[in-house]
Amino acid sequence: MSAAVREAGVSDLDTLNPFAPENRDDVPRHPSSDKRHKINFPPASSGKQWEDLDSKIVLKIDPLLGKSTLEHKLTTFGDIVYQTCLDTFGAKQHQTKCPPQRNRRQLEMDTLRKQKRKLKKQIRAASSEETNGFLVIWRQLKARHSALSRAESVRKKRSQKRKNQERFIRDPFQCPNVLKKLHKILRSAWKNINISKEWMTAEGVYIPKEQDSRGINQFRPISLLNVEGKIFLSVMASRLTKYLTENGYLSKRVAFLGFPVAWNMQE
Repeated sequence: MSAAVREAGVSDLDTLNPFAPENRDDVPRHPSSDKRHKINFPPASSGKQWEDLDSKIVLKIDPLLGKSTLEHKLTTFGDIVYQTCLDTFGAKQHQTKCPPQRNRRQLEMDTLRKQKRKLKKQIRAASSEETNGFLVIWRQLKARHSALSRAESVRKKRSQKRKNQERFIRDPFQCPNVLKKLHKILRSAWKNINISKEWMTAEGVYIPKEQDSRGINQFRPISLLNVEGKIFLSVMASRLTKYLTENGYLSKRVAFLGFPVAWNMQE
């Protein structure tokens, strides 16, 4: 180790390393301070607002398609969509989360659970003549609790399904005219065999595995990829999978998580 490296602090080692991401020309810069805010999107039922957003994005994308290079189009498309949405709807304000209020069914389930627990103690201390009566009451409480639990499970699934549908619809990439422009750019990338350098990078984020996580072993890393890159690569992956499956290169007998596995791969 040279004297210059020994004298440099820990923060200066990256500046001396020519292979560090910030010192390479082929790696795009992503300053950590440029954290993007969440956009306050309108409800999915607000059709007029989404139509206006569609036309605004298209007006800003049209000059991009005619004059810039393919690399610039792939890199700038997402920035234009985000900035237009931010200027139109504004950033979402941070709100303190209040504990969710329990509904009538959940309160009744808590009461039944306490009654069942109390009744079990009485059954243990009861005589043989009283046990049969207590068991009848306990079965009635259990049947009522099971019915409420099934109804609550159905309600949660419906609520989650509705949220997922709204999240899917409330997406600027699903605007019809914007989607046509994106399809045109991705077709050019497919035709010219060109992938943006920004698609080759991923931002690592640590997600806690459990509540009140403190140590590094209680977090798991995930990689956040570029949206346009994910769409492009998912289309390529689905086409490749379809081609290999239809031509018999993949065995249909073996499947793992819904995707065919190359078990008896043919050369």
